[in-house]
Amino acid sequence: MTPTDLALGLLWTLATGHPDAALLAAYAGAARVPREGVWAIAWQETRHNLNPGIRGGLCRGKRDCEVGRMQVKPSTARRVCPSLDIFTYDGNVRCSVGLLRSLYERRGSWALAIRAYQCPSCTHATVYEKSVVSKIGYIELRLKELQPWP
Repeated sequence: MTPTDLALGLLWTLATGHPDAALLAAYAGAARVPREGVWAIAWQETRHNLNPGIRGGLCRGKRDCEVGRMQVKPSTARRVCPSLDIFTYDGNVRCSVGLLRSLYERRGSWALAIRAYQCPSCTHATVYEKSVVSKIGYIELRLKELQPWP
């Protein structure tokens, strides 16, 4: 890890409040998903809670519950990322960014992909979508404020 990587990781942590901001950015980059979108969804879903078992213990064997850092449903994971274990941090975030990427490819817009992440059948803007898009704007402004260069 270079000093630049460390500086970026610190900057991202300060801008997002996420202690795992650099990890989330790496997963986002690997899936070609905007990191600000992943950070905003992580905030919306679990704030700063890194426990991969969030609500997961109650979820095993149920169809419509949400699990982990990015609150992925097991029914969605079986369809989108069947080889990943969404009850782990790695599997949960990898499944989530893979889902976002596929939603973007089908919908043609990141805003529509974010809407579909929470409500695949919704045709109008949702409170969730508005909240995540608003958080993206906040993160972008914080990044600009915190950058030591113009």
